[in-house]
Amino acid sequence: MSSGNHSLQNPFASPDPVLEPSRFYGHRADIQRIYTRIGASRPQSISIVGERKIGKSSLLNMLSNQETKSQFLPEPNKYIFGHLRLRERNDWKPDEFLRSLTDTMRNTHPDLPDGANYDEFRSMIQHLDAEHISIITFFDDFDVITQDPGFPLTFFSFLRSIANTFNVAYITSSSEPLQRLCVSKDLKESPFFNIFTNITLKPLAENEVRQWIIEGSNPSGISLSSESEWVYSQVGGFPDMVRILCGLLWERKKSIGKLNSTDLQETEVTFQEYAKDSLEHIWSLLNEKEQAVCAQLLTGNDLERSQMHLVRELVRRGYVNEADGNYSLFGKSFERFVSDKTGLEIPTEQAQKKHWWKFGK
Repeated sequence: MSSGNHSLQNPFASPDPVLEPSRFYGHRADIQRIYTRIGASRPQSISIVGERKIGKSSLLNMLSNQETKSQFLPEPNKYIFGHLRLRERNDWKPDEFLRSLTDTMRNTHPDLPDGANYDEFRSMIQHLDAEHISIITFFDDFDVITQDPGFPLTFFSFLRSIANTFNVAYITSSSEPLQRLCVSKDLKESPFFNIFTNITLKPLAENEVRQWIIEGSNPSGISLSSESEWVYSQVGGFPDMVRILCGLLWERKKSIGKLNSTDLQETEVTFQEYAKDSLEHIWSLLNEKEQAVCAQLLTGNDLERSQMHLVRELVRRGYVNEADGNYSLFGKSFERFVSDKTGLEIPTEQAQKKHWWKFGK
């Protein structure tokens, strides 16, 4: 590559959540499913559950975007959206929460009255409901609130009452089901959580990853289309790891031009160090039996029928791939990590061709 490329911007450099719909890839089925519930005759509350850096914040940004709203709702003007990113501050109080939520709703409806306490907020919602306007609120990292002792049970009872009485729905994100992330037993056992339908956010599918890589890199002048299949084989559909690996590939391709197998191997080594914390985090989320299943998938030892529930859970969370009853770890980067962690050897290249394992009898 010529020195003139030094001014090019790496399209995979930013770790921040996606804000623009044009830069968001995947989860179309999730968006459709959620909007079907938002647009129901009575809006329904949704709890989006997904592990760290799986794309929850980006998804909420897309869901609450006015362009998405107009695309999926036949009468978008009959909906008012509010959106709070709760991890951005650590001094929330109930009144401040309601005031800030009202302020975000004013972004599109500046004439809304105050909603700085329970009575004012209920009065505002009641007024909008009388005009047949639905209120959809998006709460990113809602567990910040459920784990805060400054938010009493009465606050959540108030939210539940609002949703049950008026056309109001809450779309939340959290790393685990909300009931597991409560500061008190009373809150955990409260009926507040009964209003939610849970949706688990999974990694991106292969076609979604490849679309992201191709459409994300081509405008930069340094295309990674020929490396997109290799990227997916390394990291599967985990967005943060896709971003890191593509960022490394893009920089290398910018410096030397076309990449050969040696360049890819060297990038693998560099990436493994960059992704160490992410892979360690995944491993820490697995219990001993789940870790043992990963080790068996690495080496090719037969799985027992009694392990089926463990495998299904790993598939659900995206750590294991399944195709036609066959199972494998989600990517070669995770295989290398499991190998280092357990001291087990990765199968040879010849054995790797058979590296999809069925259950034993």
